[in-house]
Amino acid sequence: MLGPAKLSPSTRRIEDLADRVKRLQAFEAWGQPEPLDIESIINSEQWATPWRNLEAIISLMREAQAHAEKLRERLIPSCIDKHPFHRSDFARL
Repeated sequence: MLGPAKLSPSTRRIEDLADRVKRLQAFEAWGQPEPLDIESIINSEQWATPWRNLEAIISLMREAQAHAEKLRERLIPSCIDKHPFHRSDFARL
């Protein structure tokens, strides 16, 4: 926070930086967090379900992107033929 990094709060001249540092120090002094062993609280199937859902979502997003690219490949030639844009305008799509 106080270092010279390009986007650090001090470099960006955050006005209440000293107050923020004090709040963080107070929080750190308040106590140490303890890790929560989630897998000992819920069963392994319940723990695995959201991770499987995430994998399915990512897979569907990849499918959607591949489909969009196929559509783009078919649509761009039609757009180039019917519109007075320069071909390089469609290269960005």
